[in-house]
Amino acid sequence: MLVKDLKLRSPITIKENDSVQNIAKILQKEKIRQVYVIDSKKTPTGVVSILDIHSGILIKGKSSKESKAKDIMVSPVVFISEELDISSAYLKMIEIKAGALPVVKDNKLVSVVSLADCLTHLLKEKKNAK
Repeated sequence: MLVKDLKLRSPITIKENDSVQNIAKILQKEKIRQVYVIDSKKTPTGVVSILDIHSGILIKGKSSKESKAKDIMVSPVVFISEELDISSAYLKMIEIKAGALPVVKDNKLVSVVSLADCLTHLLKEKKNAK
């Protein structure tokens, strides 16, 4: 089974020039840990997490109003194709110690797959094989 066959959530995206203050509000409102930075072609160029905000703003003493996503985002972002099989996606997340990865189709961000998404499917698959 491929990643595209899973029922995945739509990603929450931002632009490089979005303020860190606005990003923090989005994270809180949506109850998520990270957002993806996309360019004008909807290609993922970075990721900003709660920890990035913490280390980029609180620890370094910068202003969240003045700082932008591009100032604190992790880039390049690791992403996977929706055509990747689920077990490979799971192993990729384990390898890079990620809880989720953005999923692309034709280099455009289309969804996000989590460790839990993959593990749930793999366990169901194993159970059904018995």
